[in-house]
Amino acid sequence: MTRYPILFGYRDFVAGNGFVAVVSVSGRALIEDDHDGVWMIGINPGGFDAQGSSHQLAATAFREEYRTVLYDIASSTTDFATFQAMLQDFLQDAQPTLVADWDQAVEAVRRKEVDPMGLRQRNSSDFKPSIRAMQLETASAKPKDNPVDEPETLAA
Repeated sequence: MTRYPILFGYRDFVAGNGFVAVVSVSGRALIEDDHDGVWMIGINPGGFDAQGSSHQLAATAFREEYRTVLYDIASSTTDFATFQAMLQDFLQDAQPTLVADWDQAVEAVRRKEVDPMGLRQRNSSDFKPSIRAMQLETASAKPKDNPVDEPETLAA
């Protein structure tokens, strides 16, 4: 099995009970490529994963699964402050064994033991996973607020 440590950044509009927010995440994931297919597993935020027959299809399914989790969190909260707190819990939901697997995969990339799959590489030494929600006032909404994802990069 080959493991790829991935850094990603997503932005989403999320409607909750009495609020609309833009959620920005800078996260870590692990792609596992084995005989059963390709899995993309959330590290930070954690607790979710997705499978596909290729790296691209696994990443696309992962993106959709992440968005589904955001919507589930929003629907289970009664206000924006609770939503923000639950997002922080989601970010910290990292399994220690998966964090160790991610760290080992980074070291394999640094030793050039892993094919970079054509992904741009980024030094992960200074990377800090984060998630942030900004509540929107509809009167202040601008086209520049539209979400744009960052492409996945291989952590090095």
